Amino acid sequence: MLDLQNLKIRQGSFQLTASLCGLDAKIYAIMGPSGAGKSTFLAALAGFLPVSSGAVLWNGQNITGLRPAQRFVAAYIQRVRFSLSLPTIRDPGAADPYAETYALAEIAEEEGFHTATIGHHHFMPGNQSDPLTFLATVAARTSSLRVGTGIFLLPAHHPVRVAEQVATIDQLSKGRYDFGVGRGYRANEFHGFGLEMSDAQDMFDEAIEFMRRAFTETGRWTYSSDRWTFNDIIVEPPVVQKPHPPMWVGAASEGSIRKAARNGYNLLLAQVPSFEAIAESVNFYRDELDRMGKAFDPHRIAVTRGLMVANDDAAREDAHVLRGKFLTEVQVLATDPRFQSKSFVPAARHKNRGDPRVTSEEGAIIGNSEEMIERVEKLY
Repeated sequence: MLDLQNLKIRQGSFQLTASLCGLDAKIYAIMGPSGAGKSTFLAALAGFLPVSSGAVLWNGQNITGLRPAQRFVAAYIQRVRFSLSLPTIRDPGAADPYAETYALAEIAEEEGFHTATIGHHHFMPGNQSDPLTFLATVAARTSSLRVGTGIFLLPAHHPVRVAEQVATIDQLSKGRYDFGVGRGYRANEFHGFGLEMSDAQDMFDEAIEFMRRAFTETGRWTYSSDRWTFNDIIVEPPVVQKPHPPMWVGAASEGSIRKAARNGYNLLLAQVPSFEAIAESVNFYRDELDRMGKAFDPHRIAVTRGLMVANDDAAREDAHVLRGKFLTEVQVLATDPRFQSKSFVPAARHKNRGDPRVTSEEGAIIGNSEEMIERVEKLY
């Protein structure tokens, strides 16, 4: 009998760690091995786990009957977790206007996705202005899928009310909520709320530190600053996840990435920067943890990517046109007309941020299945 409880082996850039339970054949079909690198690792894994030698256990679960490809996928899933950014699909005339979005979340859960997130924007048709209320419904219709905000526009909202909402959804989901937050970058949102973009970072820093304390205080307490005063408060209900739901901070610059690491936050990277820029960002985060003597956990970094299925040149061109419109619109919204800023914050270090086509070719998951797998591999 071979027990893989504490086994670790390496082959090239892949590492097998024996810590997965609940294998699901549906995931094998979606995430089966492909490409030269995976084939090499698969051969090594298949040779290392000969079924003829007796039962093979993975954390106590008998996986002797699994095909070598399925064993490889078990290792692959442990290394990479896939999430879905839920679109807001609304049918105003339907009895359940968001039924299609909920159905996508249910499919994601059935197919083994780890998390479903939703964005947060104001004053724009088609965007979700109240993601926490929306995610409460998603959580009620699922049982294992984690739900999260990616990201919540924290400076524009009252920190006590946000803390109460987050605690409530953590209760409703039975501890499946991930709190993705950011300071925001769209000029129209700050203008709409009567806020100065120059104050966004200070407002964000104070609010997130306040909320971290609010989740951990067990008695009534008082808080006072130049911005807020709260007297004799306690956040109810308490959070399920201790000390609080995972906090994911959207960051782009080296300084903000290193700051996230120092403060113990998970890191959420944007969809626009190139693969090269993403690697650089990961290295900033890892280096800062090394400086503090803390272990690096790759599952504390999430990378958003554009997904563009293109099985031929015509489909690739169509995909570029569609995503080009999206990127151009976002860049316009990120520009503050009062300061005539030309910077595009989510991709501040991306040298080709002005060319949507180059942006997608250098950073999106685009192409047929083989090319898309190769592009995912670039992220690790």
